Amino acid sequence: MGQKDGKLREFLCDERLYADLWNGSVFGGREFVHAEELEEMNPILLMSGKGRKIEKIRDLVMKENRKGIKFVVWTLENQEEIDYRMPARIMLSEALEYDRQIRKISDRNKELKKAGKSIKELYENNGEFLYDFRKEDKLYPVVTLVLYWGKKEWDGPKTLHEMIDFGVADSQEEAEFVEELKKLMPDFSLHFLDMSNIENTERFKTELGPFFELYKRRNDKETFVQYLSENEAVERMDEKSWQMLVDMTESKRLKKLIDTKNENNQNGRKEEKRMCKALEDYYNDAKSEGKNEGIKEGIKVTIRTCKKLGNDMDKVKSELMREYGLGEETAEEYMKLYW
Repeated sequence: MGQKDGKLREFLCDERLYADLWNGSVFGGREFVHAEELEEMNPILLMSGKGRKIEKIRDLVMKENRKGIKFVVWTLENQEEIDYRMPARIMLSEALEYDRQIRKISDRNKELKKAGKSIKELYENNGEFLYDFRKEDKLYPVVTLVLYWGKKEWDGPKTLHEMIDFGVADSQEEAEFVEELKKLMPDFSLHFLDMSNIENTERFKTELGPFFELYKRRNDKETFVQYLSENEAVERMDEKSWQMLVDMTESKRLKKLIDTKNENNQNGRKEEKRMCKALEDYYNDAKSEGKNEGIKEGIKVTIRTCKKLGNDMDKVKSELMREYGLGEETAEEYMKLYW
């Protein structure tokens, strides 16, 4: 598990946040998952047999004891890189969880036999006896949410059918066959949340709402500062969530800004001017970075265009120094990079 992955897991293992994550992303903001009913489970799954061992370590798993009657297993997978196996990977994880439950029930039935219950009393038929699993034994539902926070837009499959090669239907008969084949083979769809493209963040009732808003704006400092300075929802964020945002973005400027905000919260209004200055500096940095990126792009285009036109390398370097005010060493570096 990577450092960021581990910190995000630690952040979300708060039952209050975990419940809000599921309610806001899967249930449209309706509070179906209750924090007080959640209990963290062992994330490690093992299955062995015939000399083969399968081990699966999930990022975060919580069991919900709904009113002491029903149980639901809520599983979270944090994902930074695009995994093109994801639907099959989640299917395997859920299948292993069901296998764990089956083995636990079977072990319980075996213990009942050892405790003195007769086979006739415990089992109704040979099938129940052979597999130590009775008709009345039931499994708990397992649901998995993939939380993607990578830099690239997700272009991987979100359903099992997207991973399957059904062939090219080059005739009407073949097209009908493919459709029938898809009906025979149940699809499996991911529950998927992309932290860079979350809409309707007001569905999250905790600090996750403003946290997600700021995270998706991390590469646009102007809108980041605008949201930070104008939206009261940020007041829901505590020190832990601010630190998580710093860790996820790895931004030194953001850390400085948030440190100033934390001091502002501690010292009251007398620090208000200091916070405004920090916001102004952060905003000016954004404009400066944008300008610098534009200059770099201009230099790159100039060098590559001049090269295609057959211009002399030394003359192009001199032109860069004159046009962009570059020193000789800096111009030389750009020439090495783009010539």
